[in-house]
Amino acid sequence: MEDLYLNANIFITPAHNLNALAPLEAMYYGLPLIATDTWAVNEVVINNYNGFLIKKSEEIPYDEEKIHQDIKNPRYLRMFEKVDRALIERIVAKVEFLINNPNLMKRMGKNGRQMVLTGKFSYKNRIEKLKTIFDGALK
Repeated sequence: MEDLYLNANIFITPAHNLNALAPLEAMYYGLPLIATDTWAVNEVVINNYNGFLIKKSEEIPYDEEKIHQDIKNPRYLRMFEKVDRALIERIVAKVEFLINNPNLMKRMGKNGRQMVLTGKFSYKNRIEKLKTIFDGALK
């Protein structure tokens, strides 16, 4: 995995929900992020700061309760059979924009790395939050 991160320039996560660790790993390696703006993604991807948030698919009814969690539901799985060309075009446009703006790509990568090393997602901050949760549970 490290070789993939070291040889990448951009991290694209066009998921319908957030895989919390993968974007943080990419940020550690200084990669700008491109992600769909679903659920908690905007807590990790700060649009125009450490990457780009892409308007989510208009083909998926995200407002339905638990739509992203029901992976055994045939109706849920059928939703992904249709290709959302508009979503793909939005992603491609941001990838192209970053490739054509290497200074922005570097700046976004640095911003993300900083968030992981000393900022919101630093090891120290995450441990402090976990300690607070555990201390509260023990009381």
